[in-house]
Amino acid sequence: YQIKQPGTSQVFTELWSFDVSLGVERDPLVVGNRVCFASNDKHCYCLNADTGTTFWSDSTPIAGYTEPAFVPLFTTQPATRRYDQYCYLMSHNSFADFLDGWWLGNQEMTLTEQLNYGARGLMLDTHKVQIKGVDTIVLYHGISWSSVSWYRLTDALTEIRIWMENNPTEVVTIQFENRQDDETLTEQTLAAAGVSSMIFDPSKNNTGPQGTWGPVLTNGWPTIGWMVSNNKRLVLFAEQRGDGIPYVWSYTVETW
Repeated sequence: YQIKQPGTSQVFTELWSFDVSLGVERDPLVVGNRVCFASNDKHCYCLNADTGTTFWSDSTPIAGYTEPAFVPLFTTQPATRRYDQYCYLMSHNSFADFLDGWWLGNQEMTLTEQLNYGARGLMLDTHKVQIKGVDTIVLYHGISWSSVSWYRLTDALTEIRIWMENNPTEVVTIQFENRQDDETLTEQTLAAAGVSSMIFDPSKNNTGPQGTWGPVLTNGWPTIGWMVSNNKRLVLFAEQRGDGIPYVWSYTVETW
């Protein structure tokens, strides 16, 4: 068949076709001569854009509801750019992966695997519950029974800290969809996970071996190099006020 470009005599002719039995719902990703997409047949495909032949395919339980993303691995970003001069790949409901037993999962990789594959932003949903009579911040999305067990925020932050210690030049951002407002418990949880000293707080002065930076609304964001040199490489935001985490909409905008 042929497709005409509106308003012109230009005609597009089919080069090749690829049979996907159950259809494709989301946009493909085109990088160079590769076309990547997820299909409702529970597979991800990477095809040659010129010939339609398959470079590779892989099975995945929720492929039809995902879109591929391109992340160049093992590259070093210029440390002279500011934190706000980058775009970061961020995963939604980052903690809810099938491998950890989530029934209502959004991810197919653990937090560590997501970071290994290039994610530098993580979205975590926090709630306060009592476990054996002790107030505890846990992670779940929507309903508390969406996992086989409670996932404590302390455990998630500890996993992130270990990855950051093994990758000392990387900066990670966490956006909390916080459904709890216990500032004291939040501070205790951050301390218990060992991340307090790594946090860059945009609302305050942040001091490290190479000096002090902040607040951001007055002085702007520091460079990645400054954050790495001073080990202030963990940036936290919260969608609601009250838990002591910087309010995300004071520092970012949403465009959709």
